[in-house]
Amino acid sequence: MDTDTLRCFLSVAELESFTVAARRHFITQPAVSLRMRSLEEEVGVRLLDRAGRRIRVTPAGRLFQSRAEEALRQLDRGMAEVGDLLGLKRGRLVLGAIDAAGIDLLPAPLKAFHGQWPNIDLVVRVEPSGSLVAALVAGELDYAIVTLPVDHAGLTVETLEEERLILVAPPDAPAKVRTNPARLFEVMPLIAYPRGSVTRGLIDAELSRRNLAPRVAMELSHPEAIRGLVEAGLGAAVLPLRVVERGGLLTRVSGLSVNRRLGLVRRASEEPSPAALAFRGIVRSMPRARRLRARILPE
Repeated sequence: MDTDTLRCFLSVAELESFTVAARRHFITQPAVSLRMRSLEEEVGVRLLDRAGRRIRVTPAGRLFQSRAEEALRQLDRGMAEVGDLLGLKRGRLVLGAIDAAGIDLLPAPLKAFHGQWPNIDLVVRVEPSGSLVAALVAGELDYAIVTLPVDHAGLTVETLEEERLILVAPPDAPAKVRTNPARLFEVMPLIAYPRGSVTRGLIDAELSRRNLAPRVAMELSHPEAIRGLVEAGLGAAVLPLRVVERGGLLTRVSGLSVNRRLGLVRRASEEPSPAALAFRGIVRSMPRARRLRARILPE
């Protein structure tokens, strides 16, 4: 069964004539008759009553006619929508990003994308890496920018950049702790990312490597919130340099830093949509955003 045969059947049902339907489709009357016989054999029921030169649609034929009309409407609509999407005239792009990437990495490519394809709806979810990976696996996102590594065989990962995380303390941290993480953790706790998160794992591994075991006073997912608590004097933290540079007056503590990689991730089982591919191209082509001037007290 093909769409040409379905359209031919609908013409016969409407016009009640093989001959007139043949003219509409620019084929011969015998060709129409052959198509209708083949269709009835495939469906397994008589769709048309052939009474002389007049064609009548059977009750089964009426039911099939209704379903065929709906199927072809949906097909035509789908073809039109795909055509629009290929031209990026319409569509929807759903992205995810961790907090730091959502604030620093996404604005420039989103602006560039919207400038070129203003009719594509953009949706951005800012969540921890674990939540974004789960959303990708569930098919809820086109792409996500997350902390690497990502341990899931069903995802394709492209490294975007490596960023540095540094140890910071409140503005009034004593001078004796500014060059000694061990002394720092003797006098104040660590405000950390949640246990089980990728970034927390990287930080814990570095602390263990240096034989440091700070008391964890609080766990928060958002680096901006952690920075605010450090500024308020509630503890120290290991934060992305970009977050520290964005504002606030913090004391940098030398002797401990961590590097983490950020990656662009998608489902491996599906081809990206044209809109998703266009966004990926913009992200990959953009230089890293210029960093803000640091507001960090001297070490």
